[in-house]
Amino acid sequence: MGINAVVFDLDGTLLDTLPDIADAMNRALTTLGYQSVSTEQYRYRVGWGARVLVEKTLPAEEQSESLVQRCIDEFQREYRAQPATRTVAYDGVLRLLQELSQRGVELSIVSNKPDELTQLVVKELLSDYRFAFVKGDHPDYAKKPDPQTTLLAVQAMGASAERTAFVGDSDVDMATARAAGTLAVGVAWGFRSRSELEQAGAQLVIEQPLELLRLLDPA
Repeated sequence: MGINAVVFDLDGTLLDTLPDIADAMNRALTTLGYQSVSTEQYRYRVGWGARVLVEKTLPAEEQSESLVQRCIDEFQREYRAQPATRTVAYDGVLRLLQELSQRGVELSIVSNKPDELTQLVVKELLSDYRFAFVKGDHPDYAKKPDPQTTLLAVQAMGASAERTAFVGDSDVDMATARAAGTLAVGVAWGFRSRSELEQAGAQLVIEQPLELLRLLDPA
């Protein structure tokens, strides 16, 4: 049997959020007296949540808990103010969501982006589509790669893990998918390469969004 439910990662999977993340982080760095960083350098710093992003960006020798927390707060303030200025859906993603919805496939989003920001961005750019469950990093929910939040999404969709695909662009996503017992589908258009996704346990890597439709039962 094919899949009948999909859990998506957000950043690097549905949406190219890197420019807005980089802009917000650079404004935070400037406020704290540090030099900005190129957008491309942030590519391998995202996916684990705001704290890891900050820890990978601030000079290691100057980090203290108070500085890290100040930078997290400043980054989130800046990002909250401009969450979707340059963010766009990847080519083919909106068509995929439309096709999945029309075929009755249940959809969810599980992200390590702070939950408030996850909800803001989804509302801003993906409000035309129905998601049974949307959750970012929240104190009451386990962060990926812990499978807890993904399993809650599966439950909310009325699905089974065996017939659910977890679609993401990072090693964190592939580890989450495998831990939850879902099909681990990597996307080659995101923030990581095909080889990295395969090494992280991807059972399938797709080059274009509509390739996911091949996993559904024949119409």
